[in-house]
Amino acid sequence: MSTEDFEKSLSDEATFAGAGKRRPAAEMSLGDERTLGDRLGDQDTVIDDIEVVDLEARYKVEGTLGQGGMGAVLLATDTRLGRKVAVKRILGEAARSKTAIMRFLTEAKAIAALNHPNIVQIYDYGRAKDGPFLIMEYVDGGSLLDRCREGALPLEDAVDLACQLCDGLAKAHDAGIVHRDIKPANVLLNKDGLPKLTDFGLAKAEATDHQMTMTGAVMGTPDFMPPEQRRDASEVDARSDLWSLAATIYQMVTGRSPKIIRFRDVPSELEDVLTKALEDRKDDRYQTARELRDALKGVGASKVKSAVLSDELQEGQCKACGTVTSDLTKKFCRNPKCGASLRVPCLKCDAQIPVWDGVCGECGGNQPALLEEKRRVLIAARSEAESLLGTLAFDQALVRAAEVAQVSHPDLAEFAEWGASFTASAAAERDRQLVLASEKLAEAHAHMAAWDYPAAIHAIESIPEPLRNALATQQLRECHEKKKESESLIATITERINRKEIDGIVPLIERAVSLRGDRKDLAKIHEQLLERRDARLTRARAAMDAGDVPAAAAAFAKASTEDYSADEQALITRVRRAVVLENEIVRLVKEARADSKVTPEEAIGILKTGEEYLLLNPQNAKVESLVKQSKQIAEPLLRQRILALPAIHNSLGMQLKHLPAGTFTMGEDEDAHEVTLTKPFYIGVYEVTNAQWKQVMGNVPSNWKDDDRPVEQVSWEDAVEFCKKLSALPEERKAGRVYRLPTEAEWEYACRAGSTTDFSFGDKEALLGDFAWFSDNSGNSTHPVGQKQPNAWGLYDMHGNVWEWCSDWYGEYPQGSVTDPQGPSDASGRVNRGGSWNFTAGHCRSAFRDGNGPSSRGSSLGFRLALSPSGASPPEAVE
Repeated sequence: MSTEDFEKSLSDEATFAGAGKRRPAAEMSLGDERTLGDRLGDQDTVIDDIEVVDLEARYKVEGTLGQGGMGAVLLATDTRLGRKVAVKRILGEAARSKTAIMRFLTEAKAIAALNHPNIVQIYDYGRAKDGPFLIMEYVDGGSLLDRCREGALPLEDAVDLACQLCDGLAKAHDAGIVHRDIKPANVLLNKDGLPKLTDFGLAKAEATDHQMTMTGAVMGTPDFMPPEQRRDASEVDARSDLWSLAATIYQMVTGRSPKIIRFRDVPSELEDVLTKALEDRKDDRYQTARELRDALKGVGASKVKSAVLSDELQEGQCKACGTVTSDLTKKFCRNPKCGASLRVPCLKCDAQIPVWDGVCGECGGNQPALLEEKRRVLIAARSEAESLLGTLAFDQALVRAAEVAQVSHPDLAEFAEWGASFTASAAAERDRQLVLASEKLAEAHAHMAAWDYPAAIHAIESIPEPLRNALATQQLRECHEKKKESESLIATITERINRKEIDGIVPLIERAVSLRGDRKDLAKIHEQLLERRDARLTRARAAMDAGDVPAAAAAFAKASTEDYSADEQALITRVRRAVVLENEIVRLVKEARADSKVTPEEAIGILKTGEEYLLLNPQNAKVESLVKQSKQIAEPLLRQRILALPAIHNSLGMQLKHLPAGTFTMGEDEDAHEVTLTKPFYIGVYEVTNAQWKQVMGNVPSNWKDDDRPVEQVSWEDAVEFCKKLSALPEERKAGRVYRLPTEAEWEYACRAGSTTDFSFGDKEALLGDFAWFSDNSGNSTHPVGQKQPNAWGLYDMHGNVWEWCSDWYGEYPQGSVTDPQGPSDASGRVNRGGSWNFTAGHCRSAFRDGNGPSSRGSSLGFRLALSPSGASPPEAVE
């Protein structure tokens, strides 16, 4: 809308102007006197279902474009999209008028349904606290009325403007919308002179208008109303708009109001067109806007009319100028001012024939009949192309237009000209529509970023459906989904707050805030709930730090885990589980002490529950002391149970024994030190055999190659590689077993089997032969595994047969007590344990250690496997 006069859309030329300023009768829209005659009560308004928004939060008003008794049009800047807009307001008495509001909303919906360069675009409409509003395209070049006041327009300019307005009207009529108030004041011009129809306040949607237009009502501007509209506004249709447009053209070319039409003042080239367009009977006028446009396009055009029709030509007569030549062989007119071709292609066989021949001498084709038939075909193709263009089927329209443009017969030149013109304009319109669609999509994106889903939906839906790409369709669906979800969430949140059901509402509010970041009330509620939640967390954490589980539980008494993060939910679960365990400990202790004696079985129950509790609340000294006492009572029974478990078998048939965690004295003499193994583990019942090595590695490196003898001639590196390949076997991977060498501490712990003597069976060296192959009884060779007695934990050949590689580097023991030692970080050799077939009894002691380089091999070097519990199935599950 323009800054100057702005067609006075709400002022002296306005459809909705009030009584505060009188207008000339010729320019007034009738029906205004009815606008204020149906004032609604305070509780009765037709826009109660439209959300009230803060208009100033987004639009910065910069001035007034038009002012009237019923409203105003303001110039503003859209701060979100950074563009000038016209804000049309209906205020005061009109804001309480049902009819005025209905027409106001009709204008919004009418324009919103259209998308054409010759129609002022509407961007949005809504309701502010002081009444409804429209956000419209700002047109900065004044109105057509301004131009007309300067005098008559040149015929060529008037026809050009009228043809463009026909295009805009065709778009509206295709959508079933009749304007009903076309006049120069309702045509705006931008700075480039592009005309744009505006003020659809009296627009009639043909399918629904029966609710707004009563029989007998007169609506519009008298001087520009066709006869039927003067009689009864309900009788108007698209042809009525064409009469009003013709009256507007009359004012353009004469500079005078059409109140009295004098055709003698109309340029002669235009007289026939306006005479037909201004007929009293609708059936006698042009029937469509496109038909009127085509008629206008012919006005003033330099068309050379044929001198006579083809079937009236004499032999040798030029069709263009009428000159006759006796030389029938000539191919061009001899008239120097003409020079037209005297030959045309036959419309049946394409042979070149004289223009005066009505029948082709080659094929006998009747040229006048063929010409008439070809004209009908071309007219149909032209009509189809224009119809396709109206539906924005650009590619199909261009194909049909190309068919029309290909005609080469001179009598059909008008169609070729039309085809070329149509192709250019259709391609330009396609490009314009695509650019506009891209702009609308960007606008929708900006609206979405501001959480304004209705505006984003409106922006995308204003893109004609045939032009919506996959991104636009997806974004439209997303807008609808987010709008629906946000509305549902806000309704749920409101309901729950009203019912004071606060716990568990934080995730709903967080989601609602993410969908509606513009809702400051939601953000405030969210902040309050977070403060409430954080206060609970602070109290609970302080209580847990002090070991006070009941106090922590009280802080979370009514808390819903939905309000908290994953880490915070874990704390709540931890506290609530600790409460359960604390009550369970009290119950178990009470039952155990009932007979004044705690049995190992009862101690195991207390120990198990207490250990789980201490993981959750390690600050409770009483429970920690209780666990220690229970452990002392339960340990013998626990160890017995663990050691009684059968060995597990892997896919190679290797057996591994489950050993419990424990504390023992490692080393001897000055090297003796206390070691605690906190984790249970599995260790091979036997040393790895030749057969087992061959199954994994594919060879037998040993000096003695019997399947059941221990593999030897393997380095520490070889043993580690075996562990990797065994772990990679499909069945082992499926079972999750990852094999390794035992640590030196694990090996000695397994060898001692709870003993503190030189050997696992005691201190008597004389008994070693019952448990080991060593230099005194081996016969200078290894022997099949498992032929001697096992130690107390069921492990064979822990003494003798072959030295066994451990994972540790060989180095000095640490000082004092240690937990889960792994050996030094670096050294020159790796640890060997257990003695072998070619070493003396003293080398077979439980504490004796030796070392070799990790790549060293020998006939006395072998190994056994170890496995962590996480990498093995529970023994109970193994048959």
